[in-house]
Amino acid sequence: MTPRETVNQGAKTRRAFMLGFRLLIFLAFVGATLFGGDALVRKVMQTSPALFLASILTSRRVPTDLVFGAISGAIFIACAFRRRFFCRRVCPLGACVDVAAYARRRLFKRPALRFGATRVLRPFPILALVWLAALLVPLLNRNVSIPFDLTPLAFDPTSLLASWLRGDALGVSLAFFVGCFLVASYAWRFQVCPCGLFQDLLFLPTAIVQRIRKRLRKKALDKAPNEVEKERESSTTRRNFLLGGATCAVVALFWSFAKRAASNARNVFFRPPGALPSPQFETLCSQCGQCLRACPTRILTTATPQFASSLPLASTTRGTPIVLFERGDGYCEKDCVACADACPTGAIAPITIPTKPSYPIATAVFRLDYCLLYYQQECSICRRECPYDAIDFVWSDEEYASLPTIREEACVGCGRCVVRCPGAGDFVDEEEKHVKALSLKPRDV
Repeated sequence: MTPRETVNQGAKTRRAFMLGFRLLIFLAFVGATLFGGDALVRKVMQTSPALFLASILTSRRVPTDLVFGAISGAIFIACAFRRRFFCRRVCPLGACVDVAAYARRRLFKRPALRFGATRVLRPFPILALVWLAALLVPLLNRNVSIPFDLTPLAFDPTSLLASWLRGDALGVSLAFFVGCFLVASYAWRFQVCPCGLFQDLLFLPTAIVQRIRKRLRKKALDKAPNEVEKERESSTTRRNFLLGGATCAVVALFWSFAKRAASNARNVFFRPPGALPSPQFETLCSQCGQCLRACPTRILTTATPQFASSLPLASTTRGTPIVLFERGDGYCEKDCVACADACPTGAIAPITIPTKPSYPIATAVFRLDYCLLYYQQECSICRRECPYDAIDFVWSDEEYASLPTIREEACVGCGRCVVRCPGAGDFVDEEEKHVKALSLKPRDV
């Protein structure tokens, strides 16, 4: 066997080993998502560099699970020394892209069908840069939000694959992904995926060092470059300068639009306990649905027109989780922090049961004309049901009765009093029989 044949055989062996390794990672991810618990899915998703960084920045602490924390940290560091290490070695969605691209090359002979517009699109990752700016800008400035429905982390590869496997996002996102593949085999990886561009930024210092070394080596080998090489190099420099200027202009336009949208947004809905302020929450939420599945009382839902048509929601809110007590008899249990434990990005802070009262959802509001006491009927259900002792009965000389009074400093807006309140349906108009004496309002309204 000649030396060249030996090298080719070694390269084939390495490719086969890497293909088997990526297939094993893909099957493990699918198995954990379909058959594992929510805690396992959350840990597996945090192996993505973007989700790992979002988790670290929001929780301000190292992941408590040493195994998955070490794996995530190792992948994060490896991306700084090997270009797109996560995309090409670990990402389960990237493995699907590579397999589909390999099949496409085998099936078609014409270059347009085999590769699509890859050569045209590769130098222009403007859309991915916009997604990345939407992720990083609100981390630096809490007063800035994003002006579109889907958050940047919703396009993270592990979030997308987990949502598809769980059946949460089989519509627009999957169609958009397939459309990107039809345009070019790697259009998703190089033009859309914010995680891929984030890895390029991690690799940027290493790339600069490599470029400097290459230039020094070239000068040492060729001390007198010809005029053709000089002209080609200057042309490339001008093209890169114009492309960078256009990209900066797009990002600046997006930033100004985001600030204008954030100034018009208003919180008129309820977030899960421990949720970060709206601009940060809407940026870090990956819309993975883990908190919805973890909630034992099923009071969490996505802010969609089906469940929140009466709320004037900003476009940045749609698709993110909100608390909706009107869906049934559910309320936020006092001894439950399942949504905080399930959130993989830190959009919901990792709170504990003792600290949960420090993260109120809303404030209860009392209306006397819908209370049974107003109609001389005995009732004290709200005080009896309140787990935080936030409701007192205070004598009113005007009504000549003891009326419920909400202590706002103790109320966390769990919704239990609202759910248990019987209301005064038999004493009010037919159209208002469903209205109760207790309701909830946002903390800042």
